[in-house]
Amino acid sequence: MSGDSSIGIGIGLALKSYGRAFRGLLNQYPGAAAAYSLRKLSGAVSNVVRVRRSSDDAEQDFTAAQVDNGTLVNFANNDTSALYGNKMYFDGVDDYVSGSTFNLSSKTIRIKVLYPNDLDLQFVQLNDNANSGRYFGGTLNTTLDANDDIAFTTRLTSDNSLDSNFGVSSLSVSPGSILEIVITFNASGGIDSGTVNGVAISSITGKSRLDASNKNTGIYLGIRPDGAFPYAGVISDFEVDSELSWQGYGNTNADWEDQIGSNDGTVNGSPALYSGQGFDGFVATEYDQSGAVLRDGTQSTTTDQPQIVSDGALVTDGNGNVSTIWDGVNDDLDVVAGFAGLTAANVYAVTDNAGVVTLDTLTAQDISADTNLTTILTGITYDKVTAVIIYPDNTNQSAIQSEINTLFGI
Repeated sequence: MSGDSSIGIGIGLALKSYGRAFRGLLNQYPGAAAAYSLRKLSGAVSNVVRVRRSSDDAEQDFTAAQVDNGTLVNFANNDTSALYGNKMYFDGVDDYVSGSTFNLSSKTIRIKVLYPNDLDLQFVQLNDNANSGRYFGGTLNTTLDANDDIAFTTRLTSDNSLDSNFGVSSLSVSPGSILEIVITFNASGGIDSGTVNGVAISSITGKSRLDASNKNTGIYLGIRPDGAFPYAGVISDFEVDSELSWQGYGNTNADWEDQIGSNDGTVNGSPALYSGQGFDGFVATEYDQSGAVLRDGTQSTTTDQPQIVSDGALVTDGNGNVSTIWDGVNDDLDVVAGFAGLTAANVYAVTDNAGVVTLDTLTAQDISADTNLTTILTGITYDKVTAVIIYPDNTNQSAIQSEINTLFGI
């Protein structure tokens, strides 16, 4: 009976603790004039930041929990987080995979590529190891959007005189999309048909073909043998009917072993695993958490927005706090509401300078005429800004400093 009673008491305490309202810095020390942080500072706070992703300039609001749990990063990298650590990233410089020759005649090739920020998509080169001009590749429109076409070009003839062009019209794709490309060659080695993400190729011109002595082709994924047209992005699942299958789920030779035959791929260069390379996010708005006048910090000029996601990863300061990079030139957040009446404000700024995180307290500051954070932080040297919290006076200064130091590990 006593055991049952202890269990009941434990459950009751757990439920009581679970139901306890969040009590942040601003709840403990109310009256803040403005508060900017990617952490939740008050129980009443919802969204803490609005982020613009670089790939298509889409914007979205995020809570502090969504900043921490990967939701923000997945937005910035166009939902490619599931690929992190299990796909090879071709760096667009010297990374490629090569293999032995095979015969193109009456073969169907399948390949998946991550539609990258760099829209030059010369993703696969099939060569006869003798003439670098013979390739099967493609170039996407440099202004590709949901209403544009995808066009590819091949050169497979011995004298490079016959090109084959083919395209897919009105295929809705965006950076971060996986393009699954299927091309079928006829008995002469010419392109017969194909699809991109299930959409049929709409036009084939030239009907490029190989003569009898040039149906055998080498494989170069990610670059042409002469080093031209390197691809930046992810390539995987390269298959040639029942003859060859490279999954490409990593950056070692073992990851490119032929799953059907013995035509194993060789990894060249020094490729890394995919971790969101090329996908960035920037702060369009950092929301004021004080709940007073709602002095949100905003920046509509994209080149002036602080960065919060860099190459698919959250920006963090030297203590591991989620932070924002400021370029020291023109990055800034404007406060349209202003700070009228704050003639003796206390400004608590958590910043990072070359990896060293500090709390600077600017006491009795007249910020009544200021309309942006850069002006308020004049005199502080920083590469990153983690938090800026403003009170109208120096009430509870030492206690607030202590709480901020604890909160951000200073």
